[in-house]
Formats: sequence, C-alpha cells, structure tokens
Amino acid sequence: MLGDITWSGGNLSQARAAMVTYFIKSNVVVENGENVDEAADAWEQRFLDLFACDHEEKSDTCGNSDWGDVVVYPFATRSISDRVGNQITGDLPKLSVAIVIMVIYVICNLGQMCHRVRSRVLLAFGSIVSITLGTAAAFGLCMWCQVKYTSLVQSMLFIILGIGVDDSFVIVNALDWTDPSLPVDQRMSKALSRAGMSIFVTSFTDSIAFALSVASILPALSWFCIYAAVTIIFVFLYQILFFGALVTLDTRRQAANKLDCCPCLSSVCCTAVAHDGEEAHGAEARTMEGRKDPHGLCPTSPHRSGLLGMLLETKVGPCVTMTPVALGLIVVCFAFFGISCWQLAGLEVHDSFSAFIGDDVYVSGTLNKVNEYFGDVGEDVTVFTTGGDYFGSQTALLDIKSRLRELDSMTELTGDDFSSWAESFRDACQAGIVSGVTSFDETTATVTDQYEYYAGLKTWLDDDGREFLGDVKWWTDDPQTGIMAARLSATAVSMLYHDGDEWTTDTNKANEAYDEITSEVKSWSDMPSGRAWAVSGRNFLDWYEFGVIKRELFQSLGLCLLAIFIITLTMIAHPVTSLCVFLSITFTIVDIVGIMRMAGYKIDSVLTVWLVIAVGLAVDYSAHIGHSFMKHDGTRQERLCKVLGEIGTAVMHGGITTFLSVLPLAFSQSYVFFLLFLTCFLTVLLGLFHGVFFLPAMLFFVGPAPYETATNESKLKLSHRVTGY
Repeated sequence: MLGDITWSGGNLSQARAAMVTYFIKSNVVVENGENVDEAADAWEQRFLDLFACDHEEKSDTCGNSDWGDVVVYPFATRSISDRVGNQITGDLPKLSVAIVIMVIYVICNLGQMCHRVRSRVLLAFGSIVSITLGTAAAFGLCMWCQVKYTSLVQSMLFIILGIGVDDSFVIVNALDWTDPSLPVDQRMSKALSRAGMSIFVTSFTDSIAFALSVASILPALSWFCIYAAVTIIFVFLYQILFFGALVTLDTRRQAANKLDCCPCLSSVCCTAVAHDGEEAHGAEARTMEGRKDPHGLCPTSPHRSGLLGMLLETKVGPCVTMTPVALGLIVVCFAFFGISCWQLAGLEVHDSFSAFIGDDVYVSGTLNKVNEYFGDVGEDVTVFTTGGDYFGSQTALLDIKSRLRELDSMTELTGDDFSSWAESFRDACQAGIVSGVTSFDETTATVTDQYEYYAGLKTWLDDDGREFLGDVKWWTDDPQTGIMAARLSATAVSMLYHDGDEWTTDTNKANEAYDEITSEVKSWSDMPSGRAWAVSGRNFLDWYEFGVIKRELFQSLGLCLLAIFIITLTMIAHPVTSLCVFLSITFTIVDIVGIMRMAGYKIDSVLTVWLVIAVGLAVDYSAHIGHSFMKHDGTRQERLCKVLGEIGTAVMHGGITTFLSVLPLAFSQSYVFFLLFLTCFLTVLLGLFHGVFFLPAMLFFVGPAPYETATNESKLKLSHRVTGY
C-alpha cells in the first residue's frame, strides 16, 4: 500500500511511503485459557531483531532502521503487548519499594518507636504478613475459579497494602484507648468490638461496591472487580483473626514488660524490663500524665494517639467545630462540588491507546508514521453471514454494497474498498468461465439451479476464485451440504484527526459509525440465516467501547454510591449520620473527577477502573468518623473532638499509608500505573479533607444523639469515678 501519493496526468508519479504486510500462518493453540502461537511469536521476534528494535530505547525508530535512502519503521503483532508488558514488569520492583516504605512508616507509628516495651516493630511486620496472606488466599481462590488474571489486577497490590494497613491502625488505635489495667482478653474484646465493627462497615462497603461493578461489559473492569471484592473480604478476615491474634500476643508481651525484639525468648539479651516497683499500667499512667518514662528512649506524647492525636483533638477539633469555620467549610465544599459537577457534565471519552504505548519508542514512532501517511485510508469492516440458504439469498448478498453505500460512515466502496466473493462469483458466471454453471439468469444476475450454484461455487473457489477461498467455509467437502459461514469486507471512513502533535480518534464520530453500521447489518433479515454481523479489528471494537464507557463509568459509580448509602444506613443505623457520610464520600468522588477533567484527562477504560477504586478508598475516611461519632457521648463539639483524637488518628495514618503505597508509581513510565498514582493521591487528599474537616462540620450542625449504649457506658464510667467502684 502506498501513502502520500502524487498523481500526474492520471498516472501515479510519486509516493512518499509504502506499507508492506507479511501474513504468517496461524498455529494458535489454547493454553491455560490463552491463545498461544509460539511459531508466530518466534518469527516476529527474529523480524524485530533484524532491525535491532529495543522496547525501552528512547527513540522513535529501531537501531537498524536507516537503510540508505529508505527509513524502515518495523512493527509486529507482539510489539504492543511487548511494550506494555515491559512497562508493567519494570514497575513491579516499585512494589518492593512500596512495601519497604510502608513497613518503615508502620514501625514508626503503630507503637511508640522510642520505647523499649511499647514499640511494635514485630507487630508492624506481622501486619504486612497478614495482608500478604489474605491477598494470596484471595488470588488463589479467584484463580482456582478461573477468573482471568490481568496486568490491571497486579496494580491492586499497591491498593490492598494501603487498605490493610489502615485496618491495622484502627485495631491498634482501639486497643490503645482501652483501660490498660484490664486483663488482655478484656482489652482485646473491647478493642475488636469497637474497631471490628468500624472495619467491617468499610470492608463490606468496599467489597459490595466492587462486586456491583462485576456486571460491567468492560472485561478488564469486571475481572479486576472480582479480584478486588474477594481480596478485601479475605484481608478483612485475616486482619481480624490473624493480625488480631498477633496483637493479643504483643499486648501480653507488653503486659509482661518484655522487649519488642524477641518476646518469646528468655535469654540475657531479652530479659524482662524492670517495673521499677510499679505495675505496667502504672508506668502507662505516668506516661499519660506527661512524666518521664524510664523505659522511653525519647520524649513521648501524653496523648494515647500520639502527637497527631493530640493535634487533632486539641487544635483541629475545636477549630472545625467553631460555627464560622464549620459554616465556611460547608460553603466552600458545596461550591467546589458545584464546579466539579459542571466539569463532570463536560467529561469526554478519549482514545488512550497512544498513552499506553508512551512516547519516544519505536512502537509509537511506527504508529505515528502509519497515521501520518495512511490515516485517511479508513477502517476495514467485515460482514459475516452464517449457515442458511445461500442459493435463495443470492440477490441479498449481491445487494450488500449498495446498502452499505447509503451509510454516512462508509466510503464509496470502489476498488479495493470493497471485496465480495458473491460479486466476483457473479461476474465469473456472467463471463461464462465457471465450469458446470449453465443456468445463469442475466436478468437477475443469479444462478437458477441450486445444484449448479453450490457445485460451481466450490469449483470456482478452488480455481480462479481462490483469493476468496478463506472467505467461504463449507459444512463438509460435499458442496451440496451447504455453506457454514461466509464473509466479505468493506471500508469505513477514517475516524482519525490531527490533534496538536498527534493523531487521535474522533470518539463521538467513531461510536456513531459503529451504531450505524451494526444496526444496518443486523436489520438484514434476507440474509442466509436471517441476519448478519459486522465486526472488524481492534479499532472497530474500540468504536463500540467509546459509546458505552461513559455510561459504564456513571453506572458503576452510581451503583457503588447507592450501595454505600444503603450499607452505611444499615450499619451506622441513623439516617442523618448516614446521609452526612454519604455526602462526604459523594463530594470526594465528584471532586476527583472534576479535578481530573480540569487537568485534561478524559474517560477511558483505565480511568473507569481507578475511579471505582477511588470509591472504595474514600469510604474508609468518612465511614470511620461517622460510626465513631455515634459511639461517643457529650455535646457535639466534645464528641467530634474525641472522635478526631481517637479514630481520626487511625484515619490519617490510613490515608498516609495509602499514599505511601502508591508513591513509587509517581515515577512510573506506564500510563496505567501513573494514572493509578494520580487517582489515589487525589482520593487520599480529598478523602481526608472531607472526612476530617467537611464531615465534622456537617455533624456539628445536624449530628444526632449517640447510641443509647454509648450514653449508658458514659454514665457507668462517671459512676465509677464518683463511687470508686
């Protein structure tokens, strides 16, 4: 095929580009549910090696592309998968970096790092082990159920780390707020009764949100959501059972006043720390009063949740619950929500195929040259017909070209733009060169004898018409048994346009073309089997996705938010608090999409998946605050300050760990992983803002009375303080 052609006097005088295509014999076999063709892959690899093509080299041509006066831009079927695969594989080591960062952060913040007894170094490692075991169990179950494992699923590992560590902080934080003088089993019972319910609300809501998106017609999103829904449940179970057991052992170690390094050994290096004449809880009490702890290696905060908890309770809480500040926060959040809704209404669908490939690699260089010189060629569309009465449908088969010509999305279908075995067979019959066909009717341009039709067609395909041999499939070697399936090809107009420095697809025009072509072809009831199908290559299938992906995004987000409201209403058990939590989460998601739109991002399949993840992550920051608010007694301001000082600390740590888990992806060259980082960054930033500032501001004005159990518990504590019993 020649490109950028110059004509002179009706003759071709010049062409600036030529595209040569080599067809390889198919030897596809199915292995583990995947189509594999080792012979073709090996041939393509040798072909690419001939031109010294390196997927990672920063150049838009291969190393051996300059052949004198000609520059060669090679491309193979495996080029795209190799490029994307190398990008993702190159980013997997960043998972190790994320784990190291997470472990360091958890070690520093899960306990008192500078305390010989109350540090929780081993427990921090146990948290990571618990999350890993839960993830492995979930992945194993999904794989056993034959759920497809894709590159998008790999990226989930970064997210699960953040979610799991958040649960660890909530459990440990709840334990730290129990009475240290109580037996360990009672402390754990109280901690899990408080934290377990809070974690269950968020985990169950996350899982249901992902499960609802399993019904998506986008396969990648569906498979991802299956893994996500199952993994979140398993991580929750492992955190409650396995990590809870580790917390129990660690609490017993602290009660025995043993060092954190090796609590199960009684050697010289791990001798129990002296009590200095007081009980362990006495030392705890002194620390809480701000006195020097003999076991501490550096100053410690008098607040049970550390410096962050003291800051949230004594500074942030009183500030947020000031009437002018709370009112201002609500006004600002509603105003920005309105701007985000405006941006959301103008959200457009984008063909992100070039973003997957990246710039300055030979694959993108080749594709850019193809678009530059052959971008106006159009897209091949194949019309399939299945078994039926092909003899009786001759007129309909010959009328396909005229029907397609009437469509705005098709070319004039002249020359190579249309290829039909039925028309070529008719022309051969008219020319009288088909052996055995004597009953051709010139008026209707059809063969009038059924036996001659099938026998003549088979003979013609094996001889003069062998270029169409692959377009007609017979039931058996006997042509009189009929045709099993047949195909013909046509060319749709090009959907590409030049947008700045790159070629891109007009997604609206492409989807309209898809709907027009498929609707027309499906209406052909006079085809051999009563209907026909129009399909084509990757581009044509993308045209379909362009039309449904926006609907899929809004449908998935809408279902997720609906599920969140129903579940939080059920679990929190108060409509006002549930509505406030729902508004906080909704504002977070809409603001994320609005900022994405302002930053120039458009809808594609990857962004759809990451926004569904954002819903799951955003739940944690608001649901914990709302649920904890209902379990504290006092005035609204007192309750909110207590909530921020207690559970707010765990929420902040959870947000920070989620951010740290994806931070290495900020340096990723992969469009998939970088967009994941950007989405998670915005989710953490906006989720924490709405959960720690906007939600308390709303609850300050409309927050309901606490649970009756919280009021009774508060009265009981007051009675104990008064009576001493």
